[in-house]
Amino acid sequence: MLSPTLRPKLIPLFLLVMLIFSSLPAAAAPASQSVLMQAEAAYQGNFKYGEWLPVWVSLENNGPNLEGEIQVSVQQDFNQITYAVPVSLANGARKRLPVYVLPNNFTRELKVTLVLGDEALQTQAVKVQPQPNINYLIGVAARERGALALIPGIRLPNGRAQVMLDVSLETLPERPEGLRSLDCLILNDVDTSSLSPEQAGALKAWVQQGGRLVTGGGVGAMQTTSGLPAEILPLKPTGLTDVDAVDALATFANTSAVRVPGPFAVAVGSQPSGRVLAQQDNLPLVLELAVGKGTVNFIALDLSVSPFDAWIGTTAFWETLLTPGAAYPNWMPPDMSLRQLAAGPISNALSNIPSL
Repeated sequence: MLSPTLRPKLIPLFLLVMLIFSSLPAAAAPASQSVLMQAEAAYQGNFKYGEWLPVWVSLENNGPNLEGEIQVSVQQDFNQITYAVPVSLANGARKRLPVYVLPNNFTRELKVTLVLGDEALQTQAVKVQPQPNINYLIGVAARERGALALIPGIRLPNGRAQVMLDVSLETLPERPEGLRSLDCLILNDVDTSSLSPEQAGALKAWVQQGGRLVTGGGVGAMQTTSGLPAEILPLKPTGLTDVDAVDALATFANTSAVRVPGPFAVAVGSQPSGRVLAQQDNLPLVLELAVGKGTVNFIALDLSVSPFDAWIGTTAFWETLLTPGAAYPNWMPPDMSLRQLAAGPISNALSNIPSL
């Protein structure tokens, strides 16, 4: 037991020690704990054989500044291929970056890693699903599917199976190569003003290279077209009007009459640049514009609601709209892309060049 004379002398010493320890800087959290990473593949991970797939990686840095690299690894038969992009993250920064990868026909999982020097800070496995090239892939960016859910039941040339994929605008790629797994992209009641110039440019290039873009109308028509390049729009909507009947849809699809009661909200605009395929009382309901090798359709009605959700002719309507240009070439292997076919002769030629 301490004597009473020692206690007063130890108290200041104890306080001094506490002051020293309290002034020391707290140990920094390991970098692996201070950086958050979330990765997702576009198109719910679906891709066609031989086509590029965008992988979006979201990062948040709660630690010191870092200069690192995002790596996405694709397993091959006996090795792996790694695709990488550099990343710079200041303290408190958030970034979302795409990494374009070329999976193979048997890829089911990608390995996404945030690397700092030789250290892997974060790692995530991302599931993917290859699709034969003969399948008809339809991306849908819509507030809700509604009547759009009927599309996978349509019949296309060559008996092509349809695969419908929910797509968010933020995951649309910034390069047209990342869109080539899609045969058709449908935009309905979404705000495309959020698209970056690079995304809008990639969408235009994809259409020019042979893609089909379908934009819905109705109440959401103006926001759906707001961020799209004006030169690819068959009609630039400027307002709405109501019609009591849309019999022209049945005439266009050569199918059962539309016995769904109106009124229906129809998007209208001036000086349409596209070809009118169906019109009701001089109001264009279905328009089409050829853009390069591809096609853009504008449907003046909301595609997810009435009359499409209650009309027996809805599948016939979509068959009529999508059939032109949907036939899979008879000379094309069902499991090989045009990109692969074009690259084959180049690879063979390069392999035959004698080394110097």
